[in-house]
Amino acid sequence: MAKYSKFANKLNDNAEEADDFFVSYSDLVTLLMTFFITMLAVSNVDVEKFVKIARSLNESLGGGDMAYENVTMDDLDGLMQLFGSTTERKEDTIYDVEKRDDGIAIRFSAEYLFRAGEALLRPLAIPALEKVGNTIVRRTKFAVVIEGHTDDTDIASSKYPSNWELSTARASSIVRLLVKQGVEPGRLIAAGFGSTRPLKSTVGLTGNSLKKARQKNRRVEIFLSTLKGKSLKSY
Repeated sequence: MAKYSKFANKLNDNAEEADDFFVSYSDLVTLLMTFFITMLAVSNVDVEKFVKIARSLNESLGGGDMAYENVTMDDLDGLMQLFGSTTERKEDTIYDVEKRDDGIAIRFSAEYLFRAGEALLRPLAIPALEKVGNTIVRRTKFAVVIEGHTDDTDIASSKYPSNWELSTARASSIVRLLVKQGVEPGRLIAAGFGSTRPLKSTVGLTGNSLKKARQKNRRVEIFLSTLKGKSLKSY
């Protein structure tokens, strides 16, 4: 009986040591993850590299859900990097990202998104828009203004009497898609500018130069605005 009691006491001691080990291990994992999250919060980091390092660390330590998945980016340079690598970049770039004083603009060509004179999204464009929408949901907190822009060619149809209606309908199509992706409706604004805000002037242009300028002006921009309250209302 004495031998059994001695053996049982030894098992209990080992169990306590194991419990102490797992508590220490858990504390270590928590401290490491806190360290990386703190680095993200105070530094201008490469978000994609951070995600890869954090995921690798988590997997090697046998961790569960990753806290960084809900990190909100409020640094415009960080957002530029984030959206710059969201979609595969090819020679015919799917979208451009432009930094402004009051936010960043993600610019899609109208030809990529829509057929001529239409506001129904092309099926091939939806995956890229969904990736952008998913990133907006998880990583940003800004108001999102969807801007529709056309060229200066007059349009007159029973559905769209002018470029104002067409540009607004195109912006609204993307708003509906982003709502389905989970973007809060209160963060979204659909704005149609027609041909009033061209990227490139067409004055004096003819032939191929005019064609290229108009193609550049036909676009939709997803603008993440840092403006708030009354400032945003006067957008």
